Amino acid sequence: MRTKPENEITLDRAIALTCLAGAAAFSYGIRIWMMCLLAAGVSMLTELVCLYARRIPFGFRHLDAAVTGVVLVMMMPPTVPVSLLIMSCIFAIIIGRALFGGKDNPVIPAASAGYCFAMLNQRLQMTAFPADFGRVRLLHIDRSLLTSGATDLWNKSGSFPADSDTWLTGLPAQPIGTGSLLLLGVIALVLIFRRAASGWVILPMMLLMIAGNIALRFFRDPVLTAAAVCLTNQTLFAVIFLYGDPAIAPPNIAGMFFGVLSGAILVLLGAFYRIYDLPVLFSVIIAPAAAALRAMMQQQSAPAKPKGGNRGKQSAAKKSGAA
Repeated sequence: MRTKPENEITLDRAIALTCLAGAAAFSYGIRIWMMCLLAAGVSMLTELVCLYARRIPFGFRHLDAAVTGVVLVMMMPPTVPVSLLIMSCIFAIIIGRALFGGKDNPVIPAASAGYCFAMLNQRLQMTAFPADFGRVRLLHIDRSLLTSGATDLWNKSGSFPADSDTWLTGLPAQPIGTGSLLLLGVIALVLIFRRAASGWVILPMMLLMIAGNIALRFFRDPVLTAAAVCLTNQTLFAVIFLYGDPAIAPPNIAGMFFGVLSGAILVLLGAFYRIYDLPVLFSVIIAPAAAALRAMMQQQSAPAKPKGGNRGKQSAAKKSGAA
């Protein structure tokens, strides 16, 4: 199977993120579009500055820096401060792309790096959400009206909204792109089908995490548990856009191994340590293993050199001439 061109992957991911942004804008208003455009613009400008500093010519393949910015926005609350968003996008591109592997060999997901920066700087503002859907003001937000989200409730008490219509179509008090199980599920299947996300990573990782958490809860409310695992801690979104990113995910069987390993570790960590948005934070730690697996697979698929170097080539040429 031929490798899908990078530009087509970027376009597919951009369309998927636009769908998520459109659903969020319907719930929270025009501020969502403003944040997406701002993040894409700041990320692209930072990418251009980094390319200029490293004397690398700009190409269309570098446009996915804008997609990185939008992925980062989707993991933030709809009320995130504009200044924090801008600083996080700059950090994501400089650290995640320019310093750690760059475009050609990424070591960590750039959006994860930006998210970690935001959490370390303003954790309270990153974990507070509007209690329900409604238009969010562009700049002046009354933070006294914000509340903790569904993830915090699930991590502390194991409770999750039982209304399937809510978590299927859109769960409030969630990060921008992670509230609808139905929309995320459709996006995952479409991206896998179009080879813009790695099914080798996404499918085994999600199946293992869902089955593991259901078993840990002794099979009580399996459907509700599966929904909670997918939506809380941004698990499904992170698996699609961070772990399953074709630039990060190892190919084929190595990708399946990476997905199983990541899912198993997350189930165990989640059982003993209720870390907020653990899959997003853990992606920074486990991603170097994906880079090592990618390098190993590339070495195995590289054509073997003839024995004897140039002598081997010369002897082969003589044999062909004699024939």
